[in-house]
Amino acid sequence: MRSDRPNQNNEAREYLFAGLLRCGVCSRRMDSHWVHGRPGYRCRHGHTGPRSEHTPATLYLREDHLITRLGHALHMPVAASPSRVAAQLRARRTVVVCTADGVSVEVPRPILRAA
Repeated sequence: MRSDRPNQNNEAREYLFAGLLRCGVCSRRMDSHWVHGRPGYRCRHGHTGPRSEHTPATLYLREDHLITRLGHALHMPVAASPSRVAAQLRARRTVVVCTADGVSVEVPRPILRAA
């Protein structure tokens, strides 16, 4: 799933990692968010949910910073082709778990069916 959401001027904005990111704090899917002329992703942890001093009010990652973090997590340079990395993550049904400190990549286990 790739998201191209138009803005008020009907210009398309591309979010390469829409649908792939989960919040490491609350496990919700992160929202695509355009800010300061660039794509990013955020989780407001339910926006009305309980807060603690250990839980940030919002987790926000710029897409360019996310690409760098993914490169470290995947042990590969992804800056050359972020769209190819996003396509590979989708094909493998991979989930990227994001925290303020970094990202981790989770590949789902195959479902074993009883014979």
